[in-house]
Amino acid sequence: MIRLDDRWEIHDMVEAIVATLPPALRRIPRPVVAIANACGFEVHPIAGVSPGFQGIYVGVRPWILVRAADPVHVQRLTIIHELAHGWGLKLEWEVNAFAEALLMPRDAVAAIVRAWAPAPPWTVAEWARQERARRRLTQLARRFGVGRHAMFSALANYGWVTGVAPGTARLAGDALFEQYLHVWRATP
Repeated sequence: MIRLDDRWEIHDMVEAIVATLPPALRRIPRPVVAIANACGFEVHPIAGVSPGFQGIYVGVRPWILVRAADPVHVQRLTIIHELAHGWGLKLEWEVNAFAEALLMPRDAVAAIVRAWAPAPPWTVAEWARQERARRRLTQLARRFGVGRHAMFSALANYGWVTGVAPGTARLAGDALFEQYLHVWRATP
């Protein structure tokens, strides 16, 4: 089992893994099924499971099962999340940081947001205004093949959202994205 103390250590590990992949697998958005296959895992979408099920790593065979009814961006995140479990990461913050690093590499995100004028970091309210005016969050989410929730969490973790300590946002179910949505809905 891999034990890591710091989310940036996970990002460094992911960058080292990505550097070993063939160039076609390094592109963004990441071809997650091809990456899983290259790492010896089979990905199988399954139908007829409850909405609460998103995915599971089956260790007897290196299989990753994902809920076929989920949106593609959710399946992509689930595949990489379960791949991290398959490689021995156990703690949820570790596997989420792994998925974040693989799908939304901090340097690639930084290269895009630094080019904007005015450049972030922005408050949650300013991110909402930028989404209304320029669809910034949606553009980033599409570029990286993830949902807006995961993208906003990564932005916060990378220090692009003021008032949020880097590395503290969760990829799912956190109050930060709910706060963003509340402000976004109230923004004309």
